[in-house]
Amino acid sequence: MRIDGRLSKLERNPALKSRLSLYERFLQAVDESARRLTGRPRKGLDSEALDVVLEDVERSFLDQLSIDDISSIRAEVESKLPPEDVERVNRDMEKLAGVSV
Repeated sequence: MRIDGRLSKLERNPALKSRLSLYERFLQAVDESARRLTGRPRKGLDSEALDVVLEDVERSFLDQLSIDDISSIRAEVESKLPPEDVERVNRDMEKLAGVSV
């Protein structure tokens, strides 16, 4: 009986629910927000809609992360982008984090 209670508690633990990387969880949060707010996937968003989505993700996802976690996401995003987009990502991530990372 005690084992069932402990197992149930572990199953509810958010840290154990996801095996996705921070970057994958970030993209998932952006996708969910984009569909909820605009009805479109993140890849089909214009600049203004993407700004609204990123503000929502800031409140719902990034605010729960440490600066190190945000830096990790930023590094992974930068590694997957063409060089011309890296500067915009840097500005956006600094804006979302509220500090330079």
